[in-house]
Amino acid sequence: MDIAVYRKVMDTVDKISKVVSNGCWRDSCFVIYDTPYTIEIGKNRIVLKESGDEVVILTREGIAYARSEEELKYLEEWCVALTKMSFKRFIPKKFS
Repeated sequence: MDIAVYRKVMDTVDKISKVVSNGCWRDSCFVIYDTPYTIEIGKNRIVLKESGDEVVILTREGIAYARSEEELKYLEEWCVALTKMSFKRFIPKKFS
């Protein structure tokens, strides 16, 4: 995936926080709750967590860590959705 998408999410986190209803600010990150995951969006990184453990980390330089390809794809789908005007209707597909 093009890292420009990750950067766009990081650059627009303030705007995203105003429209996403299932999230809140914690420290300097906007956190989206999508059970069993949380997505923490900051100005320099996006982190997918499961039960408090970091399972995917995206930075302005690209993918810093991914526990699995499925979880990476899941977070990338969220990033794409958050950069689109229709992201309020986006519901990511769950995987088993």
